[in-house]
Amino acid sequence: MARAQYTLLCDGRPVGAVDLEFDAAGEASGALAPLPAFEDVRPVLRRFEDARPAFRRLRAATAEELAGELRPGVEALERAAALDFELADADGVLPLLLDVRVWDAGREGGPVVVQVGPLPDGGP
Repeated sequence: MARAQYTLLCDGRPVGAVDLEFDAAGEASGALAPLPAFEDVRPVLRRFEDARPAFRRLRAATAEELAGELRPGVEALERAAALDFELADADGVLPLLLDVRVWDAGREGGPVVVQVGPLPDGGP
């Protein structure tokens, strides 16, 4: 498939550009070239990454644990889940039925990674 550049939108606002080449399964990943607006998103993604070690405990946690020691992790997950990432092509067209995930590995010197694939159940 052809490689194309997309604009990454967060809640409708451009936050970066990414080159993607989708494979036969409809999946792609690439490094984000962030725009200044990405700096508004980065802290949410970093708090989410910082809280990831506690996520395994969330399923079996009691209400007291969720309201207490695990609350920062729950809040980080809620904030990250509330971010609405989409892609737009050069014509501003939004590809439908894509699951867009973004990871900020920049703290360790790595890139911000955009990973795209079909929605898990095929639709919204």
